[in-house]
Amino acid sequence: MGLSLEGIRVMDMTQALAGPYAAKFLGDLGAEVIKIESPDGGDMTRKFPGPSVDGESGYFISLNRNKKGVTLNLRTEKGKEIFKELVKISDVVLENFRPGTTKKLGLDYDTLNKVNSRIIYCALSGYGASGPYRDRPAFDTMIQALSGVMSIVGEPGRPPVHAGLGIGDLCGGMGAAISIVTALYAREKTAKGQYIDLSMLDMIISMWTFIGQYYLLAGDIPKPLGSGHVSNVPVGAFKAADGYIMIQCSSQKFYENLASVISKEVEEFRDLPKDERFNTPAKRLENRKLMDTIISDAFSKKPKEVWLKALEAGDVPFAPVNDLAQALSDPQVLFRNMLVEFEYPSGKKVRTIGNPLKLSPAHKEVFTPPPHMGEHNEEIICGLLGYSKSDLEQLKKGKVI
Repeated sequence: MGLSLEGIRVMDMTQALAGPYAAKFLGDLGAEVIKIESPDGGDMTRKFPGPSVDGESGYFISLNRNKKGVTLNLRTEKGKEIFKELVKISDVVLENFRPGTTKKLGLDYDTLNKVNSRIIYCALSGYGASGPYRDRPAFDTMIQALSGVMSIVGEPGRPPVHAGLGIGDLCGGMGAAISIVTALYAREKTAKGQYIDLSMLDMIISMWTFIGQYYLLAGDIPKPLGSGHVSNVPVGAFKAADGYIMIQCSSQKFYENLASVISKEVEEFRDLPKDERFNTPAKRLENRKLMDTIISDAFSKKPKEVWLKALEAGDVPFAPVNDLAQALSDPQVLFRNMLVEFEYPSGKKVRTIGNPLKLSPAHKEVFTPPPHMGEHNEEIICGLLGYSKSDLEQLKKGKVI
């Protein structure tokens, strides 16, 4: 058995982060992803500053493996014609232009549906294809700000900050990938494609879950809690003598286990398990500051490794607060094949983040390097569409590719 999406062809018209992230999932699962780029520079991230390989930025490399690269000027009639020919033999079109852009180009869903009634067209944008903000330019930080996420990130009393990972973009990309796979499944029953209107803002709003529900039920507007939790105590990053450890005791059992560990490790807190100020979740929430102070005092007295061993032995939910280097060398991460490698045609080998979607049988995984600009023009335009090499040269001269 091959990869799960083998036989599915995707026209990836996206650039930057959200769209390429969605397409990467599809490529990792076996779809043939054809990345369509303008011949006058391509994906804006190709030349982003920072570490690079063979002239391509690390940013671009992180998002565009398992894809084939085709250059196509969609502002020319011939470019549109070739794109429609590709759509005719494809399953998915993925784009992240501002709403209305593909309609101006004559490549919107209604037009492409007439070319291929089975096509699944996913439009991924900041605010969606409808509503008062649909025409605004949108980047991840705008989505984090407007959605309210920035209002709860950081420490109490400090200015708002955005999450370090581009969660608006990344959640939008995941939502697009899920929607596309769902539409592919639906097509098996209906034999028809469909239009997907995916909004990054919608995705982030949906992720408020219980915090949003608390507000809707009681009107309480959430505030930053640092590494704490709105409902559970103790939760937080506590500093040992030489580094931070995150703990979360979201049940009575886990709190009792933590209290037992602390009482055994630090003599002055030997009575913690009996302390009635903390013997129920409600009392711990009421006495949050005092609870946190006691744990901080206890943790500060011993090195991190001592606490990590004691917490694991005591069945307390914990994790060291890693930096990226530590995270990517963690034995669990490595065991799950979340650090992989591909090789460029030049012979350069590049390590990259792996695929989190582990499907049976045998979790077969294949990783190819991101395509150079137009690297697969001949394979796709000649091989798939039947153009000759002389036709290809004419397309180059006409600045179509």
